[in-house]
Amino acid sequence: MALIYIVEDDSSIREIETIALKNSNYMVCAFEKAKDFYKKWRRSHRI
Repeated sequence: MALIYIVEDDSSIREIETIALKNSNYMVCAFEKAKDFYKKWRRSHRI
């Protein structure tokens, strides 16, 4: 199952995207701000 990251500042859009992707059997990790996404991504992709 693929993990999809969403970065969207509009909470309504972010929620709709998250629901739609989860209903299509994707794992979703959603963020309001890009800086929060980058923090999470860097922690999980350390080299």
